[in-house]
Amino acid sequence: MYLTVPQQPDCVTTWREAVRVLDARPGHCDYNVIMDIADPIANATSEDPRVAVVNEFLLGYDKSVETVANTISPRGLYRRYGAPAFFEVFSKKILTRVRRNERWSGYYFERIIEHPTLDQSTFNQGPVGAKLQCHDIWSAAGT
Repeated sequence: MYLTVPQQPDCVTTWREAVRVLDARPGHCDYNVIMDIADPIANATSEDPRVAVVNEFLLGYDKSVETVANTISPRGLYRRYGAPAFFEVFSKKILTRVRRNERWSGYYFERIIEHPTLDQSTFNQGPVGAKLQCHDIWSAAGT
């Protein structure tokens, strides 16, 4: 099963709606939440007061909006190596290091580039996302 969040105009509004929808669920949680964002780069700047307040909260826990965003797509590796090379660099350098204790890394990006298949192998969905020209998206977002 999955839970869908109705389409919202931008990322910030989508995340806020997802929180509202999840908060209404029993136990205030769910799995396989699918969100639909009409324009992923609209209003996506650190100057947006909604982003700034979340960032201020996260800074109190030694995190930031940037930290969270990097679990979704590691911008630094993309800038340094480009696509498709950064997929392999992430798998060989980052995942090898964080998997030393044999647990999931916590990176959403890991699930994108190592999506399990029925035959127990993995499928890299990343090249599809790379076509979105991530660097341009990050630049437009002002991060």
